[in-house]
Amino acid sequence: MPHLADDFVFCASVGPEPGATYVGKEAAREGFHRMFSHDADWTPISNEIFPFEDRVMLLWGYRREVDGKPVVVRGCDVFHFRGRLIVRKDAFRKVFG
Repeated sequence: MPHLADDFVFCASVGPEPGATYVGKEAAREGFHRMFSHDADWTPISNEIFPFEDRVMLLWGYRREVDGKPVVVRGCDVFHFRGRLIVRKDAFRKVFG
């Protein structure tokens, strides 16, 4: 949380809109809690990080079995920086299974 700007915006990959948007650090804290609760029982897949100019792209994934069938979720987050602070995290996900 100390790395987030006061006007930070988190565009989640889950929730309405088709992903809930949280504006401000305290709202983002709640959004992060909801996101990690949503993904809590999945097994993480290795991540890759790609920095470019004032942004960083993080490729990520999770897997688990649902009703005896394998399900894989792959996604990416695009972080936008202002100086050393993160001002936006925009998340996208795909579900295979």
